[in-house]
Amino acid sequence: MRKICFTLSILLLAVSISSAQNLLNGPEGVVYDSLNERYLVANATDGYIVQINKYREQSYFASGFSTPLGLKIIDSLLFITTNHPPVVYGLDLNTAEIKVTIPITNAYSLAGLDTDTSGYLYVIDQTGKLYQIDLETYTPTLFVGSGLPNSLQGLVFDETHNRFVLCSYPSGSPLLGLNLDPLSLVTLAATIGGCIPIIKDDEHNYYYGSWVQDRVFKFDSAFTSPPEIFSSGHNNPTGLCYNKFLEEIAIANYGSSTIDFVNMFVNFEADTLWGWAPLNVTFTPTTDERVDGWTWDFGDGGSSTDEAPSHNYETPGFYDVSVTSNIGGDEHINVKYGYICILADSLKGENIEGDLDSTLEIIIDAANNMPLQEITIPVEYDGSVDLEYVGYSLEGCRLETFEDISYIDYDMGNKRFMLDMLAGNECLYPGTGPLIKLQFEIIGGESEDSTIISMDGYSEYETVFGGTLGDYLPDVTSGYIKYIHIGCCYGTTGNVDCSEIEIPDIADITRLIDFLYLSHEPLCCLEEADADASGGDPDIADITRLIDYLYISHDALSDCP
Repeated sequence: MRKICFTLSILLLAVSISSAQNLLNGPEGVVYDSLNERYLVANATDGYIVQINKYREQSYFASGFSTPLGLKIIDSLLFITTNHPPVVYGLDLNTAEIKVTIPITNAYSLAGLDTDTSGYLYVIDQTGKLYQIDLETYTPTLFVGSGLPNSLQGLVFDETHNRFVLCSYPSGSPLLGLNLDPLSLVTLAATIGGCIPIIKDDEHNYYYGSWVQDRVFKFDSAFTSPPEIFSSGHNNPTGLCYNKFLEEIAIANYGSSTIDFVNMFVNFEADTLWGWAPLNVTFTPTTDERVDGWTWDFGDGGSSTDEAPSHNYETPGFYDVSVTSNIGGDEHINVKYGYICILADSLKGENIEGDLDSTLEIIIDAANNMPLQEITIPVEYDGSVDLEYVGYSLEGCRLETFEDISYIDYDMGNKRFMLDMLAGNECLYPGTGPLIKLQFEIIGGESEDSTIISMDGYSEYETVFGGTLGDYLPDVTSGYIKYIHIGCCYGTTGNVDCSEIEIPDIADITRLIDFLYLSHEPLCCLEEADADASGGDPDIADITRLIDYLYISHDALSDCP
């Protein structure tokens, strides 16, 4: 069964990551690490911290935490709240090494966390308490021990009003404001359904996720207007992250173990995502009445100001596509990385000409523009150079990381076989170079004989590249083996004078005597003069061997080396 390598394209307005390699398991907290261009997600169910890079590829970052819920990046540390026991950890963002461990002994269940502007980290205890942690000493103190509702889940600092905005997950719980100076609690707004996470954007608009209605709602900065629906169709949203760099909100769905990425402003889709050059692609943006201007960048130097442009891609490769929209005089950019793939993929066998040893390797080269997760290659060999297939080698080849290479068909009677190669943890990323080496033994052949190593397909089998966006047929060039004798000796030894008469005669004996005892003029081919096949320089033994052949035993002379 094919293992899935994540595509380099973001396909929908709200993209859910839920493939066969989905590592999310009850995600709760989610935060964006801008220095490393990745999201970090806390799996409450299995205790893993999962990282998701800009191509939406997942991998594990850290593990071993007991119900991690909240995440917060401060400088070079990732802070994590956990339960059972309640601890706040600080992990190095580069190495995942635990640098800080802050147990909070009297807490019951830690959840959301955020910082103020005075060097303190605040952590919610879901029993209605709020703890303050000094970021210089990492010392926790109980900041609010009573008066807050039970089932607190999320908090975000409002520096404009020097307060925290709090939310709780029971249905109908209001948004609360905890003023810090003087310390007081006020009701800011009613919510629609149970509120779990809460965040704010750069304009101080507030967003909260409702696990009751599976929606994300948006409040203005003053909480003066009723909330508007920002997005819907989620599944128990339990974590939100505003990403100002990509202008999107990441929404962790506890119910489906997925992450939705919802653009803050204009999104777009293409009518096709990949194909062979030249490829015409039409881009269609989402409808938004606020937009009064568009600027498209197609990633290959082309651009447009049309609302729904078409563009021809001429050169193979992956292309980032972006649209900059003008909304109320403000510009907002939406980038989809590696969104369009133009193919020029090929598979090519090596050509070998010359003297052949008893064994040889045929290098199969590949060029791929799309990440590949499976490759099938049918090989059929036939010709006057008699070969026997003995195996393959991956040493120095691009498939060294592949985990599963097997034969779908192995038919040595007809000199053909079908290789199936599956990716492991990593795809075969775009590139060129040796893919695999096929190994053969030389059974027989004469000069000018040749054999084709065909990969064009046979029976129902054909060469297929299994890409992250789909399966397709590459351009295939077969290789060949041609035996060309490079030495000066042809057939048998004995034609010492290199005459057109290749059968040895008295002239060849005379030429050899002249070389050894008279003129010493160089011979035209030392291999031909080695009549006794000694492998050494010509001598009297070679004259004796020619005389024996012509006049005494008539035993056949040795074949050329």
